[in-house]
Amino acid sequence: MNRWFILLSGIALVLSGCSSTQADDASTTEITEPGVLSFSEEMIVGDPQGNAADPFFQLAPDGKVFLGWTEQNTQLAPDGEEFLGWTEQDTGTEGRNAFVALLNRDSKQLAEPRRLNNDPGEVHAYGGDNRPKLTIGSDGSMAAIWATPLAEFKTGYIQVAHAESNGLFSSSSTLNDDGRAVAHAFSNISTSPDGKIFATWIDGRNRTERPPRGDIAAMMNISSQLFMAVSEDDGKTYGKNYLIAKTVCACCVPNIVFLDGGQTVVVSHRFLDENGVRDHVVIRSTDRGETFSEPVMISDDGWVTGCPHAGISIATDSEERIHGLWFTAGRVEAEAGIYYTFSEDGGISFEPRQLVAKTPAKTVLHTQVKIGPNDAVWATWVNIEDERPQIFLAHRDRDANQWDRTYQVSDATSNAILPSLAVDAENVYIAWTERKGEGSQVKLRWASLLE
Repeated sequence: MNRWFILLSGIALVLSGCSSTQADDASTTEITEPGVLSFSEEMIVGDPQGNAADPFFQLAPDGKVFLGWTEQNTQLAPDGEEFLGWTEQDTGTEGRNAFVALLNRDSKQLAEPRRLNNDPGEVHAYGGDNRPKLTIGSDGSMAAIWATPLAEFKTGYIQVAHAESNGLFSSSSTLNDDGRAVAHAFSNISTSPDGKIFATWIDGRNRTERPPRGDIAAMMNISSQLFMAVSEDDGKTYGKNYLIAKTVCACCVPNIVFLDGGQTVVVSHRFLDENGVRDHVVIRSTDRGETFSEPVMISDDGWVTGCPHAGISIATDSEERIHGLWFTAGRVEAEAGIYYTFSEDGGISFEPRQLVAKTPAKTVLHTQVKIGPNDAVWATWVNIEDERPQIFLAHRDRDANQWDRTYQVSDATSNAILPSLAVDAENVYIAWTERKGEGSQVKLRWASLLE
């Protein structure tokens, strides 16, 4: 049996039914009856012994579906003894490898995986939103981005690599051009309609000192920042790093979408204001990424915690509406939940938030939003059910102002986190990390959208 692809038999489907939400309503999302999607059995992705984690999807312009993940780096020493990656001098953190494989939409079989990182163990073991990302050009070429650890505690570089159509990935190169042993992390990458590749990440190069605890003004002056670099040759080379946003929360991944054929670039991130509030914003460029606007608030949530590690997910539909999905603990415990909004003017303003699901206030939850056929909105997130994290999926018809169905996708006995979502013309796919004792697995399910 192919070690990269194992079916789990006999796992019951866990489907839940209709739910509706009201704008900014903190009532619990009601799940009452079976929905209409029929999900596949769970499938294990990757090496069962490799502690696979951090799945990520990417759809190619031609409709092909690619699934990526990371695994523990296991190599053989010259004497034949097994060792795990390398060890950071101060932290003991192990490096990992990242893989990507084509998912056959008919057979649901994975092709032989390609490793993104040419040097074994180059991918930072701290995953979550810091997991690798991938973008695919119209010619089938790929560009990947990830964080790699340095020896100093909580430091790293941003690495990039590229692959020609159906080819192997190149040796990686360091994207951040400052050469400082500081935090460079939480990167993202995307290809514009005109073929340019935009990479962005959270950068600590201008943080000169640690501010006194509780001194928000000082923190803002030396906070993390958002940098960008652009490639015009399919990811082979990148231009100079440039600053696009100051006072950025240091642990929430930015997202990139394009409007007007790539003329407008919209980047989401979590902003840090003078009161310590860390709410989501977008910045806009109307000159293809050369300059960016001041932040535009997506929702006035009033989150004042430390680093939440819960960034907003954004996506665009065929009419260039921007859709956003995120978790917030809010100002009071009753506001904690998964929320949705959209913009009809390219990110200049956003509609009042809508509650998708109620969640525990102290739970940090990852979300993703994707656009499917007929501009239907699909959302996935993690919620706590019976003290175990579970993966949920919801659907919103483009013409409706409510979420009409919610599904629990993971098995109720599992500890499921870090979902990733993809929707094509025929199927909805969802993958996640499942904790198994001290290790982990990547699980995959899908459901047909065809009648």
